[in-house]
Amino acid sequence: MNWEALGALAESVGAVGVIATLIYLAVQVRHNTRAVRAATYDSFVGQFREWNEPFRSDPKLTSLFSRSLEEIEDLEPEARQHALHMFFDLFKLAENLHYQYRVGMIEQPLWQGWEVMFRTYLTAPGTTWYWNQRRSMFASEFAAWMDSIEEPEDVRRVGHLAQGGTGAADSLRRAPRSQRHRVVARKGTFFLASRAGFHTDKTSNIVWYR
Repeated sequence: MNWEALGALAESVGAVGVIATLIYLAVQVRHNTRAVRAATYDSFVGQFREWNEPFRSDPKLTSLFSRSLEEIEDLEPEARQHALHMFFDLFKLAENLHYQYRVGMIEQPLWQGWEVMFRTYLTAPGTTWYWNQRRSMFASEFAAWMDSIEEPEDVRRVGHLAQGGTGAADSLRRAPRSQRHRVVARKGTFFLASRAGFHTDKTSNIVWYR
């Protein structure tokens, strides 16, 4: 075997070594990406559990949250202020998960369940009112998602389930979130805030505009 043949063999061995190294690095990167994704998701679940913990231990706080979802504008100032803090944290949790999903850190199967949950709560009358007041505090990409979502038709909030499965207004047709407004009836009079058609539910004193 001459020197040229030896040189060619050495180059071939070197090329194989480079390819093997690249494959190893690709596998390591893939494993690291999975580990980072898992850590990201675990961190989010921990944050959500921390936010949710007070509701499991304080029935009064749970009642306030359920009421604020439906009629935050009717709460006393102190109770409303408390609800606003809860809403801010909930929206920021949703914004965080939406961002992680958008940049590829949360996989589609995991996002799907959380997306339904957030649509269920972030399209309630109270959170709709809050969003209209505070949308400038959130990322534009998240705002675009918020404007595009609709309330799930087959999912009920916890407060509704606790009362027997449905809420008084749940039978009403749900409109796209960006087009829906809520007006509370006072002394039997419904105050119109839109020229669009509306549905009324006198049991819960709610008018749904769409």
